[in-house]
Amino acid sequence: ITTQISIETWVKTTSTTAKLFVSKYTGALGVYMQMNADGKVWIIGRDGVGPKNSGTSTTAINDNQWHHVVGTVNVTTGMWRIYVDGVDESPTPSSGAGTTLASTSPFYLGANSLSGDVFDGIFDKVVIWNIELDPTTIASNADGCISEDTPGVVGYFDLNEGAGTTITDKSGNGNGTLISMNPATDWVAGQNITCSVPSCNLEMTQT
Repeated sequence: ITTQISIETWVKTTSTTAKLFVSKYTGALGVYMQMNADGKVWIIGRDGVGPKNSGTSTTAINDNQWHHVVGTVNVTTGMWRIYVDGVDESPTPSSGAGTTLASTSPFYLGANSLSGDVFDGIFDKVVIWNIELDPTTIASNADGCISEDTPGVVGYFDLNEGAGTTITDKSGNGNGTLISMNPATDWVAGQNITCSVPSCNLEMTQT
């Protein structure tokens, strides 16, 4: 991932603490999505030119309801956007053109890639793309399932394992390892998405 990225997940939380919930960031390059203490979210990072961000969403996601959250970046156009439940809520999407997002950091779900600090919430499905998703696609994805073989998908974690500490990347690019969790208690029943693939009915809680 160098010039475009989209990070897509379903999240449920009541937290009132500002935390990163998805990150691939070294402090010098990369991106992360953060929920502020008021529950509003944004995508932030550095693109080889300087610090950039989408601005914060208008919707707070810490209401104990499921929310579809997507952050997109295109460094060529300089567009950083945040979507909540299929709607573009970026108050300042244009941050100016950059050069690269190529971070050496692994992807972290529910944690800060720099400090290891964890997010208090529940996740159901995480999809990483190497393209900037358009608003129509994001609105469609918010209401249904996504196939792991869709062009542009480079990470696909449905979090349906229900046990253990390994999560399968169905895109085939590398499985994930769960840390800072108890596999006996932190797998919980999830949202029920009805589509042409098996129901997404399990999820991972991170506290």
